[in-house]
Amino acid sequence: IKDTLWLATSEADNAADGPMRSPTSNFLESADLQKEGHKPRVVSELQELFKVLAQGTEPSSPKLSAVKSGITEEGQIDLDIATLLRSQDVKPDLELPWALQSPASSLPYRLQAMPDEGTQFDGILKFCGAGMARTRDKNEPVLELSTYFVSSKDATSKRSITSLLEQTESFAEFITQYHPTMRRLTIFKVFLNGILPSGQRAGARVTAEQLLCKPGNGLLAKDSATVIRELKEIHLCDVVNWNTYLLLSKVNKGPDSDEERWILQSELSSSRMSMDDFQVASLEEVFIKTALGKLVCDMLATWKGAGVAELSIQSVEVVFDRSKLEWIAGEHRAVMDVIVSICSSVTSTSEGEFNYVSSTTSESGSYISL
Repeated sequence: IKDTLWLATSEADNAADGPMRSPTSNFLESADLQKEGHKPRVVSELQELFKVLAQGTEPSSPKLSAVKSGITEEGQIDLDIATLLRSQDVKPDLELPWALQSPASSLPYRLQAMPDEGTQFDGILKFCGAGMARTRDKNEPVLELSTYFVSSKDATSKRSITSLLEQTESFAEFITQYHPTMRRLTIFKVFLNGILPSGQRAGARVTAEQLLCKPGNGLLAKDSATVIRELKEIHLCDVVNWNTYLLLSKVNKGPDSDEERWILQSELSSSRMSMDDFQVASLEEVFIKTALGKLVCDMLATWKGAGVAELSIQSVEVVFDRSKLEWIAGEHRAVMDVIVSICSSVTSTSEGEFNYVSSTTSESGSYISL
């Protein structure tokens, strides 16, 4: 990236004549910009800015206009403007596999190799990161946890020509956020992307361990097992899984046409549920049959199997935000969030022993449309 910052701007430098030449050169040589580790996005913005300075045109974005206005006649950049340009930038690890350099550049923390900890897969490299972030809705501080997997054949930091022709992601991606006040775990991404094997509960295992493994557990004020035992909610944010989206959209409604009935029947078959059972099932009963419902149940089973916590689903709430759209199954649809309330499966008795609470879901379930 350092070489890109200097060499890729030579065209703009060569085009600059007269009074613009010295400021641009000084700008390139300023201490702030010669620090290694700019994100590719920042490098791209700098390249555009240098061309703007050379050609005397206006920047394409308000952000670059602000940066341009912060450059003095001597070509120095104001510290606050530099901070704006590199807002929450973290120096990327240039030794990361090429497939991870782009996603890593957007994270406000470093990714580090985890070759021995937690869930591992043959021929697959694992990288984890954790750091403070902000919730998307209320801008509240949360702990964000990320796990990535790449094939060992893509372990080099240089991208091959063949990989440039591939249209699919070259990494598996898992991102969650833990809200300490709400005692909520929000799941943003659980994408195997063909990198991790299917049918091995990989998504549930990796997501369930994020609070338990480094670097996540090193940033928790409490013991990570205690944090999991005290969880109140698992929030599935912006659901794009078609099986989950369709089934939860049609609970207590059923199909509206023959074509929709055929599509619904296909997804019910995948969930091993009959149409007759679906039409009388509660929201919770349908949810645990969906792809993401199984993910949540498998996470709870993973924690139980590890002796961390015994939790069960208490209720399920589906929230549609019709002011926002997501591309799902070939068309734009209202954004769906699923909030799963969970509780401990064990309660202490007066004698100090434990009683196990039935895992049967409640009959209550609710929909909210914004």
